Amino acid sequence: MTSLRDLRETLDDHAAAIDDADRWARPVAVRERIRVVRRRRAAAGAVAAVLVVATGATVVASLDRPERPQAAAPPTVVGVDVPQRVAVHGVPYELTGGDPIEGEDDRLRLRGSEEERAVAFAASGLGSGSATLLVDGTAVARVVGGEGLEQPVPVGDAGATLRVRLDGAPDGAETGVAIYESAGLAPGVDNGEVVFRDTVAGGPLLAAAFAEDESAVAVTFRGRLPEVRLASYCAAAERGLWLQFEIDDLGPRGHSCQARDSASVGIVGGVLEDGARVLDHTVRAYLTRGARGPVVDSPGTDLGVAVYQQPAEPVEVFGTRVESQIEYAGRTWRLDRTPESFGDVDDWGTRVEASDTDLLIGLVAEGAMVQATWEGRLDRGGSASLGSPEGVAWMTAGVLLRGDDYDVRITGNGPVTRGALLIYRPL
Repeated sequence: MTSLRDLRETLDDHAAAIDDADRWARPVAVRERIRVVRRRRAAAGAVAAVLVVATGATVVASLDRPERPQAAAPPTVVGVDVPQRVAVHGVPYELTGGDPIEGEDDRLRLRGSEEERAVAFAASGLGSGSATLLVDGTAVARVVGGEGLEQPVPVGDAGATLRVRLDGAPDGAETGVAIYESAGLAPGVDNGEVVFRDTVAGGPLLAAAFAEDESAVAVTFRGRLPEVRLASYCAAAERGLWLQFEIDDLGPRGHSCQARDSASVGIVGGVLEDGARVLDHTVRAYLTRGARGPVVDSPGTDLGVAVYQQPAEPVEVFGTRVESQIEYAGRTWRLDRTPESFGDVDDWGTRVEASDTDLLIGLVAEGAMVQATWEGRLDRGGSASLGSPEGVAWMTAGVLLRGDDYDVRITGNGPVTRGALLIYRPL
């Protein structure tokens, strides 16, 4: 090397030869516990940016060559523009990269991550055909015709295998995914690590609080008890603890606390079916040892309670209140219809058309190990089993992707005493 120019050319040659396979896998700093650090860095960066802009302005003025800043081109996956940031149930996610999935024989394997992830399925050049994304063998998203980008689907923080199934697509069709990682907490009431979101399934937060170095917490709200739902959080190092709720003087109800590494905010359900008047109410949450044990203090246990307005009036099926607006697979769904109910059968079926939109199906049933299965021209699937031989229970079963018709069947371990299929549409 005889000059600085030779050195630069040599370094450029070496850089061009490097295949950086991990360029999409490097996570952004997203954990809530480092928000302060990021804000400090952002503030420092802002100051530095001001200094750079000011200096640049002086140089431009001296050269008399004003230039307009060029907007950065949006990121793309297989030629389809993808957003840098998305929100899934209010939780912010940031783009960490994208990868093509080259045909039906290709597999994209996502390694485990410290953060929750979501993937948005993109396809181009489909003509009149379609492309379906499968995560660990389950169909989760479909692009129909031409090109498109589907809404992000949560895939968790564990490893996953992604593949694509094409139908009627010409040669040259391309598919891929944009990969996102969670970037903090959704808006709401939080304790720095978890949050009671401002809305759940469209229902607004009425009141929420976390205990601060205490083993009990209380909130007050105004409303009708049948129109609200409780949410809770309890993370405990000590085993055998229960989080109990008392609403006014109506007696306790509760659930077991989870281990600290598995606890999360969850909806407890409706409060009461009685109580037509709008009144002020108090919800108190506290710890007991066991479901019926004494009230205890447990240092290091984190707990919280929240109250949400019902997003929509529940419907009654076989005497059971069923939510008519719910969250599932990254979207909010509204109950569209309840097909004709059935009962005392070993096997019941119906045809469900999903030509223009994805549909979420739910199941209300009484019987042992009741399960919903579905089969279309493009994919098939099945639900978990619902076991309630001595009473009616309900659950969400799965998503029927658009562009197909499905034969849906309900079976049980023995006769299904009674049952009904619920069909939800995305909002």
